[in-house]
Amino acid sequence: MLLDDIAGFSSALATAQRLLAEISQPVVLESAKAFTTASIGIAFNAHDCEAETILRDADAVMYQAKQSGKARYEVFEKAMHSHTKPVIPGLWRKAQP
Repeated sequence: MLLDDIAGFSSALATAQRLLAEISQPVVLESAKAFTTASIGIAFNAHDCEAETILRDADAVMYQAKQSGKARYEVFEKAMHSHTKPVIPGLWRKAQP
């Protein structure tokens, strides 16, 4: 999910916390309850980056959140750039409707 016009760091964290709280609510399927969790990667557009770069960074940190446990978020930091995979050219454009 790409969010535009986020007020800042604390607003992004509050949004992630709200998403995690909503996603964790049980869903009733016929007579049984299903529970879900999510892992969220947060990346900021610090220097007018391409959407592909932001998505790559958010994806990398989302996998870090998954490895750290369930129902959590992590924030991408510059030092993580050495651990990200290159973006496949055109992949973002192909995914857009």
